[in-house]
Amino acid sequence: MKKILILIIVVVLIVSFTGCTETPEPKTNEDGNGKASSEETIQDILAKAEKNTNFEYELYTESNLSTNIEGTKIFVKGGKWRFEDDISNGTIIFDGENTYLYYYNDDVYIQSGSMEGVFFDLTDLSNQALNDSSLKEIGKEKIDGINTRKIEFNYKAFSGKEKVKAWVSESKGIIIKIEEETGTIIEMKNIVFNSVSDSLFEVPEDKIQSIEEYFS
Repeated sequence: MKKILILIIVVVLIVSFTGCTETPEPKTNEDGNGKASSEETIQDILAKAEKNTNFEYELYTESNLSTNIEGTKIFVKGGKWRFEDDISNGTIIFDGENTYLYYYNDDVYIQSGSMEGVFFDLTDLSNQALNDSSLKEIGKEKIDGINTRKIEFNYKAFSGKEKVKAWVSESKGIIIKIEEETGTIIEMKNIVFNSVSDSLFEVPEDKIQSIEEYFS
């Protein structure tokens, strides 16, 4: 049970993207070399996020309110994602319908149903920014070699609307860093596009158990 609690605490901080699948392309790193016209508005840039739905990255968080995450691997493809957590030696997979907690030591997948809505959906985050009348561009900054536009807007979170700062990749339109009013920082690093295989979201049926079965 302790493993599950650790996973749930950490997973609430996952930042994931959802959207429609796209035609596979050669792997590319988000290294700041993508082309973005200086004439593009912040709206033009944010709109690009809908087209980038196949990538992997490392997640880092900094907060005084919860457990920090350092270098956790996230894989995203279409509406699916995979979260590999070194803290609890477990993996979480959302296959588009159900969520599974995989434990290496026991070689078992615990089915926990859908967890949609639990996570920051950064495609939705970009859309909210795009449609927020208070959206404001407040600067430009290079982060880990990536050219970004820094914005401020009201994000509809679980507790209501809150103002956040975000850093948007000029070439991809995805948000690679968020700073909440509480001071919590969520950042994506070492992003690689068009790298994720469908096999990462496959779950063997003969290894699936319910929580009740697992602890019986």
